[in-house]
Amino acid sequence: MVAGSIAGSIEHMAMFPVDTLKTRMQALVGSGSYPVPNVNVRQACMSIMKNEGAAGFYRGIGAMGLGAGPAHAVYFSVYELCKQFFSRGDPNNSVAHAAIGCLCYGGE
Repeated sequence: MVAGSIAGSIEHMAMFPVDTLKTRMQALVGSGSYPVPNVNVRQACMSIMKNEGAAGFYRGIGAMGLGAGPAHAVYFSVYELCKQFFSRGDPNNSVAHAAIGCLCYGGE
């Protein structure tokens, strides 16, 4: 649980600026009565930097960081429990591992 929680939090915080950029690009394309038809990465970066500065890429990271830890702890706990249950004690049961990986990945 602890390792999964830490790993998930670090991953989400490392990718947060990329997610912010993606979200802003989507918002610029479909916003209001003056949608921008095509927005590239450079335009979205310049928009964030102009309006909010470099801190704009990290706005909201605290809330995401607080939620990612518990979510990943539960995710990895359920994954490990299901893996033990479906492999029936055989640590080399690749079919069970693949099936649980497919089932658990859908929620991530």
